[in-house]
Amino acid sequence: MSDLKKQMGEDWYNLMKDCIQSDYFKRLGRFLKDRRSSFDTRVFPDKEDIFRAFRECPLDTLKVVIISREPYTKVNQATGLALAYGGGGPIPVDMVNIHKEYENDIAGLDLLFDYSLKDWAKQGVLLLNTTLTIEEGKPNSHIKQWRKFTKHLFEKLSEEKVGIVYLCCGEQAYEYSKIFNKYKSNLVIKSPHPKNKEWLKSKPFTKINECLTEIAKGIDENPENYIIKW
Repeated sequence: MSDLKKQMGEDWYNLMKDCIQSDYFKRLGRFLKDRRSSFDTRVFPDKEDIFRAFRECPLDTLKVVIISREPYTKVNQATGLALAYGGGGPIPVDMVNIHKEYENDIAGLDLLFDYSLKDWAKQGVLLLNTTLTIEEGKPNSHIKQWRKFTKHLFEKLSEEKVGIVYLCCGEQAYEYSKIFNKYKSNLVIKSPHPKNKEWLKSKPFTKINECLTEIAKGIDENPENYIIKW
């Protein structure tokens, strides 16, 4: 995992330095290298996009963390941004339901919905998988290897950042809530995973912006400038 500072961004790299310089992280790097070199294995997303969620959302812009479980397992679908769709093959049901709920919750009919979700990230939304890599057609194949990294990330965020809205999509994401909100200084929304029909009509976008409106009042920000323009 060379050139990691560039891949993550310097601010995130510095936040995670203790973990990145540990023996655990070196073992993780060797594991990923071995899996990618295996003749019968494909690992997603591409190597340069593993930490893309951090690169696209600098730490000093962070307002919201949307937490999902793991990347898509099919070719050209995982992009490094949780839930975003890279354009390969049929649109995953997760993204189909996100689009539907986006229209239901705030936008009405929108035929130009951007499945890349890049604009969300640029507004301060960290689109984070709890597991940052996966093997083709093998759900949960790297979950054990990334658990320590994810736990350390939430521990560091809980120490360094307050007033962040966390949208936990599904039980795998929600199990980390005690870590990132142990000081009760953030706002947590428990949501069904977009893969499930219960996601529909759950109004996650409205709920996030309602939380951001309250946070803005506490830091003398104009709520209209602070909320996410989904």
